[in-house]
Amino acid sequence: MARITLYRSAAAREGTTFTYIGQAPECAECKVRAICHSLEEGHVYRITALRDKEHDCAVHEGDKVRVVEYEEMPLEIAVPVKKAMEGAIITLDGSECTWAWCASHGYCRRTALPEGARVRILSLGEDLECAKGAKLKRAVVEIEG
Repeated sequence: MARITLYRSAAAREGTTFTYIGQAPECAECKVRAICHSLEEGHVYRITALRDKEHDCAVHEGDKVRVVEYEEMPLEIAVPVKKAMEGAIITLDGSECTWAWCASHGYCRRTALPEGARVRILSLGEDLECAKGAKLKRAVVEIEG
């Protein structure tokens, strides 16, 4: 069964990826808010299909939102090289990096994963450059219950 949510009509395209950032105050009284807000904050999703149904939306200033089908994308983060082993379960320590200008910041900015979260490393990618000099590797992870 397809999973559905709502996405701004003007920008809805198959293949578009987005990060769910949570509910805006304007959503509190919306009759279809449960469809929009069934996602996990900080997680990344990809639109897989567009449906014809649209709804008015107070958040998108006169725009409508369209029903879309989606899939969740894997979480990709930076992990220290010394912890980087496929299958390993690690605890994320340290706070989020604030060096937004660093080329690897997108992997170090762990919006979906709070400090202390336990994750299983599913696969490893390339070494990442770090402006602070840390030895990091790109990893696809899943949250451990």
